[in-house]
Amino acid sequence: MEAYSILKRGVNTFSRILYKIVEVLTVLILLTVVVVVSLEVFLRYILNRGFPWTNEVGTLLLQYLTFASMVLGVKYKLHISLLVFYNRMPMKAQWILDKFADVCILFFGFAICFFGYGLTTRTWRFTLPATQWPQGLTYIICVVAGIIIIYEAIVSLFGLNKKDEKWESSISDMKDTEMQESNIKEGKSIV
Repeated sequence: MEAYSILKRGVNTFSRILYKIVEVLTVLILLTVVVVVSLEVFLRYILNRGFPWTNEVGTLLLQYLTFASMVLGVKYKLHISLLVFYNRMPMKAQWILDKFADVCILFFGFAICFFGYGLTTRTWRFTLPATQWPQGLTYIICVVAGIIIIYEAIVSLFGLNKKDEKWESSISDMKDTEMQESNIKEGKSIV
């Protein structure tokens, strides 16, 4: 059990650093998108001329922003869920449903990583017209996001993140409650 707690502490420290980096990069990407798009609008509609690269860079940054936001959405469990039914389920059923969601997210991360890698390698030799950057830069974010999503799904699936402490205590409470209920039904004293 000591090794598990050391592993859990290490994973939590790594996760905290990783997601702080992702959050900072997401904010920087968002600010850069605002600057690039504002520059393009100003140059094109006020000065009647623009840089040829702003549209490409803005589009690339929006793709990066989308995938970085998706990574954060997976981390903070911001996906769509029907809490009306979920909250009425027993704790054990909620736990099973959460683990099923983790497995689905794991497969989703593998799919993004696998197909993103294929797109990146097939398009790397082509260049974007205005910037002359490799077109594979458009898709490499899929691979990075897929790897982080796979990591988060594995961490959540095996209970290595902090939120699973809630489940560990809830499940032990649930077992105590079930034992008390079965003792009451059998007529045994709870004291």
